[in-house]
Amino acid sequence: MAFDVQLKSADFYGKKDRHCRCNVALMNFRKLMISDSGGDPNGLEYDPKELLHAVAGVCSLSLPDMELEAIYSSMTAAGSKTIVLTIPKTDVLKTRHERSRPEHEKEPATTCTGSSSSPTAKDGESLSEEKEGDSADGNPFSEVFSDEESDSDSEVAAEEDKFLADREAFLSKARARRSMSVKGVESVGPEHAVVGCACVMRLSSKPRANTVQITLLAVRKKYRRMGIGRYLMQCCKDPDVIGHYDVLLAFSDHKAERFFQRHGFTDDPIITSKYMKSVDPWENSTLMCYIPPFSGPSSLLGINSFKSLVEVDSHLQEWRKKAIDSYSEQLSFMARLHHEVLMLHSKLQSQEELLQSLTQQLRGVQQEKALMEEEFTQYRKHAQELINKSVVQHAEQWLLDSTANR
Repeated sequence: MAFDVQLKSADFYGKKDRHCRCNVALMNFRKLMISDSGGDPNGLEYDPKELLHAVAGVCSLSLPDMELEAIYSSMTAAGSKTIVLTIPKTDVLKTRHERSRPEHEKEPATTCTGSSSSPTAKDGESLSEEKEGDSADGNPFSEVFSDEESDSDSEVAAEEDKFLADREAFLSKARARRSMSVKGVESVGPEHAVVGCACVMRLSSKPRANTVQITLLAVRKKYRRMGIGRYLMQCCKDPDVIGHYDVLLAFSDHKAERFFQRHGFTDDPIITSKYMKSVDPWENSTLMCYIPPFSGPSSLLGINSFKSLVEVDSHLQEWRKKAIDSYSEQLSFMARLHHEVLMLHSKLQSQEELLQSLTQQLRGVQQEKALMEEEFTQYRKHAQELINKSVVQHAEQWLLDSTANR
């Protein structure tokens, strides 16, 4: 299958009676590229391959700082799934018809009564709240993703990447659809229908460390401030959509930090430091994370997704065991530290006693040395006196002997 879950349609509202109804699909573009399948039998209106490039185009124009190759890699990476919002072809044609009618003949917009998988969106909600241009120099999607209908057919500069052939085929079909004189169903493609998308990638499935990252989240400019960004974030946070997880990671630039914070994400360095090694860092971005409750949010599928209290009790028991183990380790450490202090104090006391003993011995040796030096001085003095007396006696005897010989 090219997509795993077909969610309910959702209605979005904005100022000036703005309204759009979207079909929501959870796409697995990696399976699509591996299987090389075409249309999907599960009711997808648009060709999955063309939808892949249309989603890449929306992301490329909404996130100009992100390279096109990185966008494709995010959508087709192992463990990645993409939530795609598309407008039905009939609604696209209806919107065209309304635009083409004279102003005085247009009917006021009415609220749709179809089911919605999210609460009615309040005005003012968008991903980044900052306006972005719809075209970028060198972007091959600029000409087919303008907010206004146009029949222009400019050349697209070819780029060397692994999606070049399919992308060029998609752009060729998109240009052909834009140049059709009769704007029927055949003239509607995914480039007209994609409203927004979000891509999530599972980084780890280890117990207690089940990690998912939001790699892409974009809303087309003309559909912003209608609650679509909030709805995409709800989808990304819903375990019934993306599967069970223990933490949801996202890199946010400065402009989008408040958006993520409003949806429960935190950039606390103590919490996020645990996951720094799990993801590749993004330039000029802050790592933020969302820790889900034990029971997930209200299911977008209309199913009660509250977790069993057994899991809550399991977490509490695990936390209690870890807390007791931690307290036990702390007590053990304190006991060892106390014994270490006593041992060091004992060693210090014995060293002080040894020092005192050595000091007394040193004083005794010094006293003995002083006595010996005094005795040696007296002995040397006495010996000198004896030597002098002997010398005098020998001199006198020599004189006597000399006199007698004469």
